[in-house]
Amino acid sequence: MKKILVLPCGDALSHVSRALEVAKGLRALRHEVIFASDGDHMRLPREEGFRVLPLKLVDPRVLASKLHEGRMDWYDDATVAEHVAAELELMEKVKPDLVLSDFRLTAGISAELAGVPYASILNASWTNYCSVHSRTPEHKVPQNRRDRD
Repeated sequence: MKKILVLPCGDALSHVSRALEVAKGLRALRHEVIFASDGDHMRLPREEGFRVLPLKLVDPRVLASKLHEGRMDWYDDATVAEHVAAELELMEKVKPDLVLSDFRLTAGISAELAGVPYASILNASWTNYCSVHSRTPEHKVPQNRRDRD
């Protein structure tokens, strides 16, 4: 039996639900699965009987503001350092055999520093292996009606 530490972005249903389905499969194979994250959707692993530890996310207000501006730079140096430190502390406490993340962008850094194998769940459309090619619109989301005119 292996111990798997699952680190999804707990504010997004897609990230939690994908990780949860993988976790259920791992549990069925008799692995110990522990989740760590905060956010509204972390109730789902709890409801399925998984242990859930707290782990701070990017401030949802910062994330929403940046996304509203069409930006994806919500991790500054201080946030990266804070998240890596918290993840390393968590890994030292939990001692996982594997870290599995879904959109916890610092988890790979922390796992490498801790010497723990790492796997990531991601959208196929974010890879070169996607057979359907789509283009993300390159426009700012309007803040109000005046911005659209």
